[in-house]
Amino acid sequence: LGKLELSDAEKEAYIEGVKAALDGESVGVTNPRQVQSKAQEFMTKRIQTITVANKAEGKTFLEEIAEKPGVQKTESGLLYEIIEPGEGPHATTKDSVRVNYRGTLINGKEFDSSYKRGQTAVFPVSAVVKGFGEGVQLVGNGGKIKLYFPSDLGYGDEFNPVSDIPPGSTLIFEVEMIDTNAQ
Repeated sequence: LGKLELSDAEKEAYIEGVKAALDGESVGVTNPRQVQSKAQEFMTKRIQTITVANKAEGKTFLEEIAEKPGVQKTESGLLYEIIEPGEGPHATTKDSVRVNYRGTLINGKEFDSSYKRGQTAVFPVSAVVKGFGEGVQLVGNGGKIKLYFPSDLGYGDEFNPVSDIPPGSTLIFEVEMIDTNAQ
């Protein structure tokens, strides 16, 4: 429920409804299917609202990033900055890569980090989100890159209650390419 970004008034109404139901009072719904239907309807509308807001905020953010010196844009809409180009071969979609990375939302909130786990990550390039997979192909071993991409190149618009990534989120990844064809 916390991820639904409820207002204080909505939180209070929810708590009052639960209290009333626990006390056996009528809450305007007489069977469990109606409760489930109303809850689903509310969640669907709330998720749509969050998604639309995140996409609009992300669009503005990406437009601003695109104006920064050194930022380049691919045909797919991926924005990137090469911090260090690296050496050696670049990965392809057929390769696996060993990387260190940090993923954040545009508000700076970190949602994932190999650095925090204290170990590098190995991924097949074709098995990660599109923006990440495309981005790691732009630098060689030892290279560093910063990636910025909209939700359609990331985790999309789906609500995942266990993820720290809200639907429609624009993502930022700082990636250090350690090895191509990693095991």
